[in-house]
Amino acid sequence: MSSITYTSDMLMNLLAARHVDDVFIGECKNGPTWSAAHRRLDAWVLRTTWRPWTTIGYEVKVSRADFRQDEKWSEYLPYVHQFFFVCPPGVIRLDELPPGVGLIWGNPSGTKLHVKYMPERHEPNADKLCKLMSYVLMNRLKQTDGCSPPIPRSVEYCARLRADVEAANERKGLACFVAQHVRERMYEADEKLKEAKEMVCEVWEFEQGLAERGIEWKPSAKCWGVSGALSQAEQLAGLVARGVPRRMRELAKDLVEASDMLDIKKEHEREE
Repeated sequence: MSSITYTSDMLMNLLAARHVDDVFIGECKNGPTWSAAHRRLDAWVLRTTWRPWTTIGYEVKVSRADFRQDEKWSEYLPYVHQFFFVCPPGVIRLDELPPGVGLIWGNPSGTKLHVKYMPERHEPNADKLCKLMSYVLMNRLKQTDGCSPPIPRSVEYCARLRADVEAANERKGLACFVAQHVRERMYEADEKLKEAKEMVCEVWEFEQGLAERGIEWKPSAKCWGVSGALSQAEQLAGLVARGVPRRMRELAKDLVEASDMLDIKKEHEREE
């Protein structure tokens, strides 16, 4: 049993806190206020979710007599997907619940609500739900029951908040500057890498051209080496430097003269 005495307002406040992020309407009428036949739900809720889209009706009962004498609660069912009775602990027992209806108890200390039984979900009457929601939009659009009032902010608080926003904007600007600088340096690095690759290709082609001419790079000695073809060329250059071609030309001249003398001698012998 409860250690405190619950009132309707206490239970309504707990319901409002339970649905602080939903659309919560206390004392919600089901249609035009000028109609004598309208009904009034203790609380109507539109959950702020589409999975699934849900409306909930609540009837608050603080005594067993109030619960037993209520004969109109069933008229609320066509306006909601789910319907609950809300009461202090023990006022309504589970075995007294009508079929398909849920039950919520307040805790003994009066600080929380506990669901004792979940109601069945059913599709409400579209026309009746539309009338109820029209009432909410036209007559309760500024409803704030159950919502915390705006917290007044001091001038100092607003100044700190403005300073924080300005500092955040400065950091954002600095971040953009750094990001742009990094992008520029990366672009320059990419260009230098392309130049280096092109230079490597040019050096390789140059080495190939030298190799075809008998000049090769020796990595172990870190110097250029000379192939056999170039050695022969150097030998010929040495012979030229020593005058060998000149002497060979003189020798060839002497051989020609000697050959001519032999030819003349042979002719004289044939004449004799």
